[in-house]
Amino acid sequence: DNGQEATLADDAIEAALRAYRRGVSSYATAHELDIWYDRIDVDQLIEFFGVSGPKWLTDPDIVLLSVALVDIWKGVGIAMVIFIAGILSVPSELLEAVSIDGGSAWHRIRHVILPMSWPATSTVVILSFIGGLRSFDLIQTMTNGGPGFTSEVVASSIYKQYQAGFYGLATAGNVIMLLMVVVLVIPLQWMLRRGDYTR
Repeated sequence: DNGQEATLADDAIEAALRAYRRGVSSYATAHELDIWYDRIDVDQLIEFFGVSGPKWLTDPDIVLLSVALVDIWKGVGIAMVIFIAGILSVPSELLEAVSIDGGSAWHRIRHVILPMSWPATSTVVILSFIGGLRSFDLIQTMTNGGPGFTSEVVASSIYKQYQAGFYGLATAGNVIMLLMVVVLVIPLQWMLRRGDYTR
């Protein structure tokens, strides 16, 4: 049994290293790791390190949290790119002025970088909010709305109505979801623009 665990760990490490050397995206890395995925799950991987893990996708109390964690991980890349672009757009003259005036690194972050990169922050917040409201792909692939209906969201309910042949109901659900996104995002965008110090 220890030999089998060692082989699984070796296969996983080898697949990760191959993916890293090729410089592939996270989706391709997941595909690369697929050679051992069918033989081990996350709980077994955690137990390999001596920790007893919860049933991530079968426990009704934590299934939505599990999907949310994966969704957050999925969005970290684009959020990081937007944040880096926002920080790089800060004029170097402003940072230099703070240094000349005797400001510390904290002053540069607090009084220059954060206010000047506020448009990037508001963009990430709005994109994350909209993405969360229309979340469908992870729910469908990870849980299919289960166990029971505990991880069902609006988009997955609409999809199931469409599959069942209730096309009118599914279309009405799409319109309601669009209105819900608009009604929630416009005030959110207004609130975020109030904090924009670059205008």
